[in-house]
Order: sequence, then structure tokens, then C-alpha cells
Amino acid sequence: MSRGVGRDHETVRGAIAAAACVLVAEEGAGALTVRRVAAAAGVSPGRVQHYFPDRTALMLAAFDSVQHAVAAEVTTAVGEAAAPEQVLTAVLRAMIPTDDTAMRRLRVVAQFESLALTEDILATRIREGHAELLAFLERLLESSRIRLDSNNTEGTLQGLLATAEGLSGQVLLGQSSPDRALALLQTSIDDMFRGVAS
Repeated sequence: MSRGVGRDHETVRGAIAAAACVLVAEEGAGALTVRRVAAAAGVSPGRVQHYFPDRTALMLAAFDSVQHAVAAEVTTAVGEAAAPEQVLTAVLRAMIPTDDTAMRRLRVVAQFESLALTEDILATRIREGHAELLAFLERLLESSRIRLDSNNTEGTLQGLLATAEGLSGQVLLGQSSPDRALALLQTSIDDMFRGVAS
């Protein structure tokens, strides 16, 4: 019975966090209040506070929710890619939104990144996530036959991540189409591999 109760707890908690993400996507991070999230989730404010005692807990849960969704998208994008360099390419390309669902999630991420300028605990969570992604990409290179000419592997990967993030922002603002952004990103990736092969 306790396992069933636990599952129900996580289901309700997840539904509230998902409602918070929808609210942030539609109205911005300023709408992230217990009362507004309760209305969006169709529950009472007291119910929200039962799972999230304060706005910070709610904010972090919503952020984690969208990050898990993004990670699932990346896993799907990687698919059957076998070689480490193929996985690295798939991970970077998955950062560019190509459909409405990915665009909504990117809007939520952008809102949270803006909120992190004044919320230290969220800024820390974002920095930790970025460091984990960078370490993962470094491990991919280490497990492959790729050896960068540069003595600064971390700097090279940081540059690729910055390129992917910047292009994602351009797609979000309508400054670039997804296809154009993917092409530009692929050029940067190819340039890195070409430098290794030359």
C-alpha cells in the first residue's frame, strides 16, 4: 500500500510541476506563484503547499521537470548512435528546437535562466547541470579515437555548447529557422572533427 501511496504522491507532485512549466511558458517566470500554479493545476493553494512548502521549492521542481523532459528528448535524439562522436553530435543538435513542443520547453528554460540572475539557488542548479553536460561530452571524446589538436578540450567543447545555446536562442526569437541553426551548428561540429583529421 505504501508503494501505491508513494506513486500517487509523485504523480500529483509531477502534475503540479508540469502545470507550473506551462504557466511559465505562457506568462513568464513572474507568474510562478503558489496561487497561480494552483489555478493552472486545478487544485487548491493548500494542495500545492502540501507538496511544495514555498516558492523556491516549487521553482526548483518546475525547473527539474523541464530539464528531465529535455534530457529525455536528447536521449531519444541520440537513439541508436553508436560511435562517441555520433553521440556528441546528436546531443548538440538536440539542443536546437525543431518543433512546437521543443520550442515551449526552450521558452521555459530561457525564463528560468533569466530568473537565475536573481535566484542564487537556481543559478547554482543551472551551473551544476552545465558542468555535468560538459563532463559527459568530455568523457565521450575520451572514449573515442578523437584527440583534439587543442590543448584545451574543455574550451573547445565550451565553444560548441555556447554555439548550440546561442543558435537555440536565435530560433526562439525568430532570428533563425531551425534548419538554418542546425546547419550552422553542424558546420562548427564538422570544423572540429576536420581539425582532428587534418
